[in-house]
Amino acid sequence: MTTTKNLKSTKREIKPETPLAPAAFHQLTFPPQPKAVDIGSWSEYGPTLAGLISLTALETMSQTITRGNDERLTASAATARIVTTMAKSTVIQIGYAERHWAHSSAARSWQRFWGKYERHAETGLFIEYGSDPEQIEKLARAFRKLPQALQEVCLEWRVTFSFSEGFTANGNSSTFYADFSQSTPARVSPHIEIGMVSMQPSFIVPHLTHELSHLYWRSRREYERNEYRSFLRETCQSDCIEVTTYVHDIFLDRQYSCEAIRWMEESFCDTVAILVAPTYPAFNPNSTVDLNVRREAIAGTFGLQLPPRLQIVD
Repeated sequence: MTTTKNLKSTKREIKPETPLAPAAFHQLTFPPQPKAVDIGSWSEYGPTLAGLISLTALETMSQTITRGNDERLTASAATARIVTTMAKSTVIQIGYAERHWAHSSAARSWQRFWGKYERHAETGLFIEYGSDPEQIEKLARAFRKLPQALQEVCLEWRVTFSFSEGFTANGNSSTFYADFSQSTPARVSPHIEIGMVSMQPSFIVPHLTHELSHLYWRSRREYERNEYRSFLRETCQSDCIEVTTYVHDIFLDRQYSCEAIRWMEESFCDTVAILVAPTYPAFNPNSTVDLNVRREAIAGTFGLQLPPRLQIVD
């Protein structure tokens, strides 16, 4: 998910623990120091987001971390280093040097994401040291259900995971944190925090899918994202009803450039989540979107293979 100027929930508002900066979306300059970005957060009934970056920062982030000739930072050499390190590491220590975005004065509660992370033997995921074994197993089962491409990007970028007893540090059910203004995957330092609602059987797979779909989207080449954006513009006319109420609300605000960028990414992530988890409760039964057409567009544009959308009968 991207950030938004308003904290929204499809059912109820969940206020974050720390003040946010909705006015930042009207600024056209970068903040003096790079700040962590809450890429995606979920309430019990759908995603909620916090405005933490400027419009310029959002547009820069939408370019993912690409170089002049559009080479991805997840090039083979970088990936090889990560995989090699993972093979050798059982427990890693993450502090300010590795995850400086957690030092943000606006969200000191994010410093909880410093500490030890232990590699899960079966999945390769780095999970907060000392986590509840039952929660770890639930996460592992959900991870195994994800498309291979999402599993691979998760491991390549060395996403870390932690659990919260209630809501996340940002006041939601689950949140994906990262700093995409950085130049390497290690400095981006992606992290997913999962709250208790997202651990429920009906939510864990689609929420995990959605969060990792942001990382997948951001790590694609810009021309691929632009191709999919063109597809959305062509197939989503003014009378379109999006796949979830959350995405549809953003779609209605797409006349603003920041909301248009956000809508396209959120639409991609929710579409992937629904195709992976067809019984996802957040799916809008009134949606006019042909999910199989989107599935084919995603496969043709990114090479991401997803299961066909079947008719769900209650």
